[in-house]
Amino acid sequence: NHLLKKHPGWIVKNRSDGRPAYWLDPGLPEVRNHLVLLITELVRKYDLNGVQLDFIRYPNGEFNDEGSYSVYGAGKSRDDWRRENLTLLVDSLYKNIKRVNPFVKVGATPIGIYKNIPGAEGMEGFNDVFQDSRLWLEKGIVDYLVPQIYWAFEGNPKFDKLVEDWTKNSYGRNVVIGLALYKPEVMKVYLKSIETSREFKASGIAFFRYSNTRDLPVPIFPHKTFPADMNWIDASSPSQPQDLAFQIIDEKQNKIKLNWSLPPGISKYNDIEYFAIYNLENEEDMPGSDKLLKILPAERNQLTFSIKYPEKINYYLTMSSVDELWNESPSYSNTVMITIPSLKRLSNEITLTKNPVMIKRADESKLIIYSVFEDELEIDCNESNLDGESVKEKIFPGINVIALPGVLNKCNTIKISYKNSQKNAILRNGLK
Repeated sequence: NHLLKKHPGWIVKNRSDGRPAYWLDPGLPEVRNHLVLLITELVRKYDLNGVQLDFIRYPNGEFNDEGSYSVYGAGKSRDDWRRENLTLLVDSLYKNIKRVNPFVKVGATPIGIYKNIPGAEGMEGFNDVFQDSRLWLEKGIVDYLVPQIYWAFEGNPKFDKLVEDWTKNSYGRNVVIGLALYKPEVMKVYLKSIETSREFKASGIAFFRYSNTRDLPVPIFPHKTFPADMNWIDASSPSQPQDLAFQIIDEKQNKIKLNWSLPPGISKYNDIEYFAIYNLENEEDMPGSDKLLKILPAERNQLTFSIKYPEKINYYLTMSSVDELWNESPSYSNTVMITIPSLKRLSNEITLTKNPVMIKRADESKLIIYSVFEDELEIDCNESNLDGESVKEKIFPGINVIALPGVLNKCNTIKISYKNSQKNAILRNGLK
């Protein structure tokens, strides 16, 4: 049943890296129709989030499509006709997929250079493999593109020049920058590449490939976040969950069970794909990506978790609903305040003053610090016989409890420097 045997007339033999390669001829209407029906069947039968087209191009200019061109060329130049064939395929596929499921995202990964520009010259998507991918964006027949900008900043082509070129010609659709981390020269500058993509307001980053990224530290992504909006598909937002409540089921492990209810008027999870849980600093705090704690599938209506190393006495949690296009409910559930019992008891044992206090118990040391505003602390061991790195901690209005790690945990004399208020404190095992 392989197409080489069933439809040999659809196939053009080519060579790639010195080896035979077989390509479907997109100049044949029956080939385009076959691909559209095949991919649309996948969308109809399976719960797909998206369809991404990779080799949606011609291999090169030496493609033997004389037969299809002579029948269907209609007096057009070969190059224009080839670009039109790919655009017809993408257009038909997009429309068919959206008829089956309008929420399935359709994207493609074009060659990194659309057309040569100063500082970025090489194989062109438009002229060498006949991808008019800018036209796909302009016509709105893709939801996003992932241009394969697989180069660094030195030499030619330059990464930053191409990112600027693509993002300035997005026509309101998403442009996600493709990084080639399998290349050593790209891996060396991946942090700079991400920052550059952010500067030009790209819709995201796509790493190629997983084996080169699975052990990669990414300090440049300190927070969870939602993917970029696709409001041309659907801009409506779901209703927020309600009746958020909690139960402490194990005080020793600080094990907590959250549960919540569906939004009013919704009898099943029909327009909600996820729930987002936020960890706020206080009751008046607003949710944001820096507060996003966890994203759960909508089938869940409870969560059990442990706060193994609590940093404060009270935790404030709230929730939102999120649909499959990552549109978030405009409002949030009620906010619950979870009090850590062990830290509450500990704070009750000390006399609350405006001065910080250090409490040492067996092999555990904690700082109890009361503050009326946000600040940042630098905490050092103030003993010459104990050398170790200092730590930085943020404090917030109210009571702050900070567990001291490593060498600081063994230290009996601690120095605290306040960044904003420019004051210092020396603590000696429970005394200022």
